[in-house]
Amino acid sequence: MLDSNPDGRFKFELIAKALAVALTTAFLYLCMMPGQFDKDWVHLWTAGRTIVEGKAAQLFDPAVHHAILEKTYAGEIPEHVWPVRNQRYGVFFYPPPASLYYAALAWLPRRVGCAANAVLCVVLAIWCARCLSELFGRRVSGSVALIAILAFPPFFANYALGQNAMLTMAVVVTSFWLAFRDRDFAAGVLLGVFVAKPNWLLAVGWIPLIHFRWRMLAGMAVGGGGVLGLTLLIVGVEPFRDYWGLFPHVAHMHELPGYTLKLKSSALGMFRKMSEVGRLSDVLGWSTAVVTGLATVVLTRKLWRRGEAGWILMVSLSLMTALWVNPHLNNYDLMLMTIGVVAVLAEWPTWSRRQRIAAGVFLLFCYAADPIEQRYGLWRILPLSCFALAGMWGWLAYRIYCWQRVRA
Repeated sequence: MLDSNPDGRFKFELIAKALAVALTTAFLYLCMMPGQFDKDWVHLWTAGRTIVEGKAAQLFDPAVHHAILEKTYAGEIPEHVWPVRNQRYGVFFYPPPASLYYAALAWLPRRVGCAANAVLCVVLAIWCARCLSELFGRRVSGSVALIAILAFPPFFANYALGQNAMLTMAVVVTSFWLAFRDRDFAAGVLLGVFVAKPNWLLAVGWIPLIHFRWRMLAGMAVGGGGVLGLTLLIVGVEPFRDYWGLFPHVAHMHELPGYTLKLKSSALGMFRKMSEVGRLSDVLGWSTAVVTGLATVVLTRKLWRRGEAGWILMVSLSLMTALWVNPHLNNYDLMLMTIGVVAVLAEWPTWSRRQRIAAGVFLLFCYAADPIEQRYGLWRILPLSCFALAGMWGWLAYRIYCWQRVRA
């Protein structure tokens, strides 16, 4: 993949497959470790446990959450598991449909459920790598794409915290893989699952809209309606009413105690990190997000032509925009940046030695940005993860511009 010489390519692919197998084996072997950290997973598991214990109507009740945590911790809940914010609003901030996934895993003990979630992360990474390889015309092998995903620091964060960013990536990648195969309705049905994560529904839903993919939009309506109907059937109406009261606080999550500002990596996150949460940072952040969105629309319009190289570049740029405009994007949500990484690797064979060095330095920066930012506390003055995302958007925008000029 990185060498036009057949022998060199064979050796590279052999090394890539070995490394991919080693990383996969390591993550599967360590799957019991994330449950020991008692981070995000315990809150998500608690919401699922509320349904398992027959208290679905009280899905957002802090008292029920506290009782479940007391039971699982034998009466001694760690302070970081039950801070002030959770005392006031409980531990679950997703809409009711999201609770169904965690209810399925909450039949298992807390740590075993977390291990199952970790294994699922690895399985989904393998699936996404396969889809990305096909989307980029096999110019990047599945093994290389898998290494790009498993070695990406946000994957470590997602895996260790018991978060769902890998599930989000799988939904997005599979949806556009289906669209690539001219199955727009099925792609839309899958995107409709994001009624469980409305910020992602908005962040990704505009893509089929601006390209007038009506079958895809119809599929989103059917998929979203199906998920909502299933949720109503399982948990009833009461959790939806309670979430309606909770939503104003969720929408202003940045004003709640315990808001982890240092983990935010979108346009809003960048300006809030550098100038604190306030009107100025919000104006700058939203202005940047709107300008980026408009620029993406201008660059990608009329590029929905499957089979052309511009199609996957269009999808890649649009997804970088989806990350950039997401108001509460955490570092583990940056998983979709690996699509940009694969886009860079797909063009590697066409570049000169100097261009490859520049691309290598850029990719190294993308992988090192968040760990360095968090390790050395640079997020207030140098939000490197935000710079990396902006840089990836800029590179993809430039490639689309060049592709359009060549085609013209």
